[in-house]
This record gives sequence, structure tokens and C-alpha cells, in this order.
Amino acid sequence: MAAGLKGPAADAIAEGVEVHGLHANASALVSTIVCVDLSNLLQSSHLAVFGPDASAPIDRVPVLRAAGSRSSRQLVGFDASGPTAATLPSHGSLITPTALPSPPAQQGSYAFNSLVDGRPCRFADSGPIGWHLRTGVGPHDGAEMVATALQVLADASGLTFRFDGGFEELSQIEEVAGGIWVAFVEPDEAQHHTGMAVGGDTLGHARVVFSGDQILGSRALIGNDPDAVPGFGPGHTLGSVLLHELGHALNLGHVDVATEQMYPFASPQSPLWFGPGDRMGLWLLGTGRGAR
Repeated sequence: MAAGLKGPAADAIAEGVEVHGLHANASALVSTIVCVDLSNLLQSSHLAVFGPDASAPIDRVPVLRAAGSRSSRQLVGFDASGPTAATLPSHGSLITPTALPSPPAQQGSYAFNSLVDGRPCRFADSGPIGWHLRTGVGPHDGAEMVATALQVLADASGLTFRFDGGFEELSQIEEVAGGIWVAFVEPDEAQHHTGMAVGGDTLGHARVVFSGDQILGSRALIGNDPDAVPGFGPGHTLGSVLLHELGHALNLGHVDVATEQMYPFASPQSPLWFGPGDRMGLWLLGTGRGAR
């Protein structure tokens, strides 16, 4: 790993490039980005609490199963053929912030998975972040859902996203080529291509490729949980899993607060979009990058 880089274990795939591996867990995780016991991964520089009554940064918080969550679950296939070429955005179309965001005033918690010299790894600020979307698998409104989620991310972070095209097979994902690769997946389909299945208790999967302190590219895979309400909304929805994985794709990490979108378990307390801590972390990854 690069000097000063902290976070999940990384496996180098090329000189100067870091692939941050993910950790499976059989505890109804929303995703596979981090282990259940955050004390094994987080230092005080990773997790911050802000607000008028902010306490010291939390560095030893075991994250327990959310109240009311199932002891086990079984993902199912999507009942539609997912995004199609006809429903994809125009190549090169942009998703831009509706206004320049400011840091939220409410108290909240945020975390980053990887930092270099105490600063979070980010996409370069030289232009829009490209994104790709898989066709043929997922909900019928999958393209619209991803575009909506990216608009929420843009409004919270100040980042701009550019559609760089569709793809059909998971084997076509190439993070080192740049951008965010988004795919809805069938149960356990991702095992062969990622080494981490999306299925059983694992609702999603994310992977980020770094070079130094810069994100080269990332992926976000989303499975279909029969307990999840379709679309977006507060509580456990397919949209909340999508937002959670896209947060990881930008380098947000898990937190111990169930009312933040980056809480690692499916929770009835998940917010409609992002919580105040989520938004603070996204702001620091975008418009506020000079603040930390």
C-alpha cells in the first residue's frame, strides 16, 4: 500500500495502483465494504462527528445488527430486464449540481474508507466524473433511478457526473479506465467477477481503485432484496442500497448511526436521501475538498 494510506486491505493490480478489497459479512449488511467491528479498521482520523454538541471522533464502535432486521435473507432476481439501450441517457450528458452546496448545519457522522496523509482520497477535480450503467439486468426504471441518485450526490457534493456509456457484462467493468461503473446484479452473479458475492445477507458491493490519493475509478453493484421497497423512500428501499453503494464508490465509509445512509445495515431508519453526516462527507469529497 502507498505510504500513509489507511483503510481496508489493498491488493495492487498495477504499479502505483491500489485496489481496496472488501470484507464479506453474514450479518445482513447493506454492502461488503467494511467489517462489522469498526475498531479493526477505523482510527480517529477516519470517523468524525460534527455539530453543536459534537463529541470526540469515534474510533471504537462495534456496529450491531439494526433493530428489526432479519436474521437471514435471500436475494432474488429482478422482475424486469433492467435498463435498456433505449432508456440510457445520451452519451456525454451531464448531471450537475442544482446549486453550489454548503456543509450541513445539523450534527451527524461521516467516515472515509481511505485517506492519505489524513486527507480522504478523491476523484480528480479536473472535470466531470464519468459513469457507466449495465443494461439487461435490474428494475425497469433502473436508468432513471441511477440518474436520480447521481443528481442527489451532485447536489450534496458539488461534483458533476458525465454518462460515458452502457455495458452488458460484469467482466467489462474496468475501474482503471476511469469513472463509476454501476450494475444491478442477480443473486450471486458477481462472485466470479469480483470475488465477493452479492447475495444472501450481502445486498451490495463496492470497489474503489486508487493511485496515490486519487481515485481512478470504482464500481457499485446492487442486488434485489425482496424486503426492500422498490424505488426511493425512507427506510429499507432499493434506492437506499443504491445510494449507499454510490457513497462507497466516492470513498464514503460506514458509520454507526442508523439515521445516516452509510449505516452498514438495512434499517427502517434510513433517510430518504442522505443524512447530515453523509452530506458533510460528500461535501468534503467535492466542493469542500480544501477543508480537509
